[in-house]
Amino acid sequence: MGAAKPLRIGFEPNNPPWTFLVDQLQGFDTDPAGVRTAPPPTAQQLAGPGFVGLDVDVAKALSAHLGRPIEWVRCNWYQLEKQLLEGRFDVILNAWTPTRQTPATIVASAPYANWGLLVVVRSEDEQIRSYKDLAKKRVGHIADPAVLVTLSSLGAELRPYETERALLYDLRDKRLDAAVADSPFVRWRAANDPGLRIVGEPLNRLGYHVGLRRQDAQLFQEIQAALKAMAQAGELEAIRKKWEAGGK
Repeated sequence: MGAAKPLRIGFEPNNPPWTFLVDQLQGFDTDPAGVRTAPPPTAQQLAGPGFVGLDVDVAKALSAHLGRPIEWVRCNWYQLEKQLLEGRFDVILNAWTPTRQTPATIVASAPYANWGLLVVVRSEDEQIRSYKDLAKKRVGHIADPAVLVTLSSLGAELRPYETERALLYDLRDKRLDAAVADSPFVRWRAANDPGLRIVGEPLNRLGYHVGLRRQDAQLFQEIQAALKAMAQAGELEAIRKKWEAGGK
């Protein structure tokens, strides 16, 4: 028998805490453009211990359950759905949540992790104790229409950002009063930075899913079964707790 066919996973490599090289964290809070200028990771780097993240751990566990090696296929996060349908890779596994704009030809697995938008402030700021305290405050968020809808009722001065890195840079530099981002990112950063404080619970509840082409029905069923087994064995919960505690 030949070797098992690799599972090609589409991903954005500069996307901590989901998929990233440890070396990319150097200057995380002092160089907001650093991730943008990082060179693409090599195949050797992707296979080595320096390529880490919540989604990397999920992918490795999924690989073990399916009995298939991983082939990482680099892609801009905003192009994941398009390039999945073009056949560049077999699945999306990179902090992906289907939206109203997701083509009907893409199907989502059961969630492998839950998330929501979470508020973070500077630790010394005692004025903001709840999301209700954000009214008239300068609040940064990722430039996403779905995020804007969730935050529009807060009465805050909303400021969009392209990256979480730049978002936290301006928060620490006091150009923002608060930031709102995905809860795994916020909890991971707060666990590694005593200068940050989480406020309350997530403002909404969504899931991260594996995305597949609807036509790949057999692979979809295999991944669904693997995720169910991973959940029952406590693997997914252990991965979540690891990264919410800082990834160590």
